[in-house]
Amino acid sequence: MFLKKSLPIQHKIMLLIVSLVSVTLITAGVFFERGIIPSFEEKQALHARDIAYTVSQIPLVKEQIDKPNHKAVTQPILDSIIEGTNVKLILLIGGRDAQPVIEGIPFSTLPEVTTFGPIVRAYLPVHRDGAKVGAVAVYLWSRDIKTKTWELRKKIILSVIFGLILGTFFAHLLSKNIKRSMLGMEPYQLAALLKEREAFLETVREGIIAIDRDGKIMFVNQQAKEILGVPESEVMVGHLIEKYVPNSRLRRV
Repeated sequence: MFLKKSLPIQHKIMLLIVSLVSVTLITAGVFFERGIIPSFEEKQALHARDIAYTVSQIPLVKEQIDKPNHKAVTQPILDSIIEGTNVKLILLIGGRDAQPVIEGIPFSTLPEVTTFGPIVRAYLPVHRDGAKVGAVAVYLWSRDIKTKTWELRKKIILSVIFGLILGTFFAHLLSKNIKRSMLGMEPYQLAALLKEREAFLETVREGIIAIDRDGKIMFVNQQAKEILGVPESEVMVGHLIEKYVPNSRLRRV
């Protein structure tokens, strides 16, 4: 009674496959998300530092940075760099304002909250003739980085959802095919049918042996064992018919 009330074999197979696919995809998605998002944010900080380094190597910047009116000369260069990159702001710092950077402030930092909102910034000293004469500051708005990381997360989530839908579809096809190969019957129904068949064949007085295409014994009743002189305890199923009946013609039937 318990078996009859349990889930059909088709649903069990489908549920098992879907569960396995779900666990695999979700686990892969979590590991991928945790691996790619931090590396992307770190890459943005390195990107800011690389831009700061590029600006610090421009000859005109080195020449003009410590002059009072350097913006009139350097700003067009900075604007062109901003247009060609995803940075929001590039500042050239000269004189006393550059002293903290000159004294060794780190190149770049993690996102910080300022009056302008969360930012990622990078500082780099500017050298001229071997001396530090100023600094370059590059700013990236963290909200832009968060927008890009959210786009990455959405792609990961959509990939997982698509994988689940695809896995569910193929699980349905597989379970349906398995059920069809079982003649639409449940395992307990097949087991009962086999027991009934074996019980019926055992009641037949004649010896009965059934073999498959390869000549291997699939079924043998007790009467056949007695005729062949095979001990009752010996298992004949799975052995070739020629082992017990040499020169047998059963393969030709």
